[in-house]
Amino acid sequence: MVSDPDDGDDELETLCLGTRCTIVALRKVVKAYRALDHKRRGRLDRILKNFCDHDPRDLPQEQFTSEDRKSTGGKPAKEVMVYAFKVWQFRMYGVNAPISGKCRFVATEVDTDKKRDKADPQLLAAAARAARPFV
Repeated sequence: MVSDPDDGDDELETLCLGTRCTIVALRKVVKAYRALDHKRRGRLDRILKNFCDHDPRDLPQEQFTSEDRKSTGGKPAKEVMVYAFKVWQFRMYGVNAPISGKCRFVATEVDTDKKRDKADPQLLAAAARAARPFV
């Protein structure tokens, strides 16, 4: 875990700093991330590092995928694309939320017991709503 004093939000913790992008997460996401077993956490760490250092289009859909466009709610509401980092039976959902012109991914929701291939629409909507302060 890397701390980033420039996040500007004490709700966020940095999961990965890379040459291309930074990944930050809400505390509840960090808690679920830290609770992963050694094997899945190691795999997820490699996926996050690849995302931070390389073009996300180079990641296979088994590791990173766009899920759906959802509203952030509030006024004015924004439509955001919700993405998922994926390891076995675990999904980390979030949105791209650039800051000062630099790439930043904000992880806002998790599914810690993923059983189906299709994402839960309620979790995707919750991920978008939680991203509202950051987009």
